[in-house]
Amino acid sequence: MEILIPTALLENFHFLRPIWLFALIPALIFVIALWRVNTVVTAWDKAIDKSLLPFLLDRSKNASQRTPLLLLLTAWTLSVVAMAGPVWEQLPQPVQKREDAMVIVLDLSLSMFAPDHQPTRVDLAKRKLRDILALREEGQTALVVYAGDAHTVTPLTDDVVTIESLVPSLSPNIMPLFGSNPVAAIDIAIGLLDDVEATRGRILLMTDGINGFSEEQLLANTIQETDYELLIMGIGTEEGAPIRTSDGSFLTDETGAIVTPTLNRPVLQSLANRTGGRYHDIQLADS
Repeated sequence: MEILIPTALLENFHFLRPIWLFALIPALIFVIALWRVNTVVTAWDKAIDKSLLPFLLDRSKNASQRTPLLLLLTAWTLSVVAMAGPVWEQLPQPVQKREDAMVIVLDLSLSMFAPDHQPTRVDLAKRKLRDILALREEGQTALVVYAGDAHTVTPLTDDVVTIESLVPSLSPNIMPLFGSNPVAAIDIAIGLLDDVEATRGRILLMTDGINGFSEEQLLANTIQETDYELLIMGIGTEEGAPIRTSDGSFLTDETGAIVTPTLNRPVLQSLANRTGGRYHDIQLADS
């Protein structure tokens, strides 16, 4: 009896979580290794006549030892396929996830150690970040951090619990390169939104300032080439505060002068206006 499988089923067959299929690689390696073991020609195989081998060499022991391994391999394969989520109906990605995609870009330059927000700017930013994540019930969220370079902490995901678990470890001390490079961070944020084809993505920049008009111009041009909205949250005060180092002294510049970073609010407001975005100072009471 011939069994016909509708073409539509084959066309619509896909995996909801195909990344799990990478877990089959260890199983494949195991199968290859097991096959090689079974095909190895031993010294006895060469020395004994082939017609006598079944009587002189007991291979049943090897077979019995392989049985549990084969059962384990089968269970592993079935589990991986199940986790990958095979389905026969193509489900479109929820519109809400694509429309409410947000990439949070957090400044982790040394100026974020300034204590004009107690205990420091970065501590306040992390508290605010947790508040924002707690409100992200729908849509996808990503986190990018930057200092002298920029790095993706998490790509776009609806698993905000995982992002929240990483917040306590965020500090300027973990950044491999000192400095401030928001342009690199915004480029990464745009790439993350492009990857999921976000229809209305948002970028939330949490920072205490950018380096003058030239950097503002570069950031504005970068954002204006996209359809994404730029939200800017200013951290710090216009009075600023000196930064204490680990030995108790104050951070100084190359001339020996004490560094007192201040919030560059006018430049941040100008950037938001030029890109059609919004700016406001950080406040724990709002979202």
